[in-house]
Amino acid sequence: KGKVFGGQSAYAYAFEWHGYYAPRAAYRLIEKGIRIKVSTKKFIGPGEQEFDRGTIMIPVANQTISEYDLFQMMETIANEDALDVHSLSTGLTGGVSLGSNTFINVQKPIVALIVEGGSSYDIGEVWHLLDTRMQIPASKLPVSRIGSPNIDRYNTMVITDGLNLSEGAINNLKRWIRNGGTLIGTGSAVAWMSQNKLTNLKLVSAERPSAEEVPYDLISDYNRAQNIPGGVYMSKLELSHPLAFGYYKENLPTFRRGNTMIEASERLFSNPGVYTEAPLMSGWISDANLEVLKGTSTIRVNSFGGGRIISLVDNPNFRAFWYGTNKLMMNAIFFGKIVSSSSAR
Repeated sequence: KGKVFGGQSAYAYAFEWHGYYAPRAAYRLIEKGIRIKVSTKKFIGPGEQEFDRGTIMIPVANQTISEYDLFQMMETIANEDALDVHSLSTGLTGGVSLGSNTFINVQKPIVALIVEGGSSYDIGEVWHLLDTRMQIPASKLPVSRIGSPNIDRYNTMVITDGLNLSEGAINNLKRWIRNGGTLIGTGSAVAWMSQNKLTNLKLVSAERPSAEEVPYDLISDYNRAQNIPGGVYMSKLELSHPLAFGYYKENLPTFRRGNTMIEASERLFSNPGVYTEAPLMSGWISDANLEVLKGTSTIRVNSFGGGRIISLVDNPNFRAFWYGTNKLMMNAIFFGKIVSSSSAR
């Protein structure tokens, strides 16, 4: 359990995004109509307490509930979401002002998971993370409905595979993103989004070795060797980026499978995550694929009109036990919208 430090406040409360259930706490507040903001820079609070990027700040003024009821909500968050909540008595903190544009309003995520168009396991893992762990409702939207204007009721969509869409459906999806929607794609969906001109990401691949000397009884082994099976790889995060909020170490082991690889941007601020130069931690990969994988992006964000398209090359929710990367998905859902367009070109 966490604790509320400083008792009831008449000004604001803050909790850091480091805790696993911080997204659940944020949604708990938003669902009650409480305004919350996220800090995009570090700042110093009471008692020289340093708050990291991604800290959630809850102003007391102009809320829909009383000061006492808001304090009770902070107690609930501390007890049920295992977070330390800090009372803030003034907006004049070390580093930044609580009233500055460093703090950005967090929008309520209204999420659609696209089903019947790919792996039911992968999209099921996203549903489990949201519905069961974070207690965030998510609609299961059949891929056949993407061409409908009813998608406007959502502000976030998640796809985990390539989709078989008509030209009209793709145009409707583009319209939805252009009008402010956030499309999140994982795994092979990253390649699909690039191939359908939703992103400008450059796919890269290893040169297939010659099969001239491969005997008939080794054909299957030869073909399997060209694919990247499941394994653990080391990535490096750019910790100031909104999609890395809540992480305090650059190195992040990720689980990946499949041959989707994207060339990294030349600009540091456009690479929230990349593979290291020695990424293989556990598993097997061909030398050719390993060489190409080094330094490629694990995470990218593209702007599309008023919306954002987030590419997560790896599956951050693998089989509901790979906890360390779950926050990447939650950051995409909560903070994808606030990523600067200049870093998302």
